[in-house]
Amino acid sequence: MRTRYVVVVYGDTELAYRQAWLLFVSLAAYADPLSEFIALTDHPERFDWFRGVVRTQRLTPAQLDAWRRGASGWRHKLEVERALMPSDGALVLLDSDVVAVQPLEPFVDELPGGALFLHKQEYVIGESRPRGNRRILHRAHRRDEPGTRRQGAAPRS
Repeated sequence: MRTRYVVVVYGDTELAYRQAWLLFVSLAAYADPLSEFIALTDHPERFDWFRGVVRTQRLTPAQLDAWRRGASGWRHKLEVERALMPSDGALVLLDSDVVAVQPLEPFVDELPGGALFLHKQEYVIGESRPRGNRRILHRAHRRDEPGTRRQGAAPRS
């Protein structure tokens, strides 16, 4: 199974790009050689030295604003999932501040069954206050896509 690793990094904060570079180096060391690495960014030139290893896709400010629909820090990740989900294989959407520290085969082996992983639970979407968050959760629970598994029931509105 081919795995597509995607990092969304945008803005002018140098630290985010440096973290993404370290992440890609660690992925190159620990991911399957057939894996695909993508940086979705408004500054693709910052990944020029990864040419041939990391594919860049331009993220425009207008696209990011449309995907975020306000100040949300996570809604755009759902849109990235929709836009970049491979037809065959798995998608791993990573924050730029993570790093691989061991072989990824055990992690990747669980993806075909629909396993979902978080390195840190920031909050439970269904328990958050904005109604828009609950609508997105309901929509995610209604999706019946091959290779996805949702855990738990959708909350009541």
